[in-house]
Amino acid sequence: MCIRDRLHASLNSARSSFDELIPLLLDHNYRILLYDRWGNGRSRHQPRPRWSDNYHLEDAEQLVALLREHGSSQPHRLIGNSDGNVVGLVAAALAPELVKSIVLCGGTHAWNQPTGFDRETLVQIRGALHAEYASPEQLAKFSLIHGGMEAADEAVERWIDWWIARTNGDPPQADNWSIAEYLTRVECAVLCLHGTEDWDPTHQVDHAREVVQRFSHPESKLVVLEGIGHWPAKENPALAMQLIHEFENCLTQQSRL
Repeated sequence: MCIRDRLHASLNSARSSFDELIPLLLDHNYRILLYDRWGNGRSRHQPRPRWSDNYHLEDAEQLVALLREHGSSQPHRLIGNSDGNVVGLVAAALAPELVKSIVLCGGTHAWNQPTGFDRETLVQIRGALHAEYASPEQLAKFSLIHGGMEAADEAVERWIDWWIARTNGDPPQADNWSIAEYLTRVECAVLCLHGTEDWDPTHQVDHAREVVQRFSHPESKLVVLEGIGHWPAKENPALAMQLIHEFENCLTQQSRL
């Protein structure tokens, strides 16, 4: 029975990101460790108005410490979505002995891809993001995930700020955001599930393909999911489970050769 750790996206918790997939993993006899990053879900509220330039590395270091403290003697199999993918990959590079495999379950991104939006367009995008994610109705939903309105509001604001910075290079150091240096240090096999209908212009299939090409393990691969968006585990959990199970079975068979 293997441990599978679940790494959530910026605005969610492990449970809210993967709630449809959890019973399917349990049906396949996986032991699950749900991990909520600082300031998200059931983790302690930690005011952080804006993420630091290295927040992915900071979160990955916390994950490694958590795995060492609470994990089993077996290497872990990680599942991530969006920002959780980044944290999982960096953690695997920092402590390859702790990670047996990684599934990037939607929203894969590994370096900044400025879109060239002008300031007027960015203002419109920020307004649209606020309208969608910072409305009273949405904040009420996020408050249930993050344990209160204050924590929900902070989660939304820091995510919007980071998204705007990452697509515009503002501040300038955001232009250089990248985890490319960590990708070649990932020793385990990586399965990347990527939807063709992902709404984020920085999360495109060609980018996911380039990311996967940097992994050294021969069983690493990209599976492009037609008609699926940012959340494969939520949009089609049965398909996601099938692909994950086939991937893990293949790795198990290879280890027996």
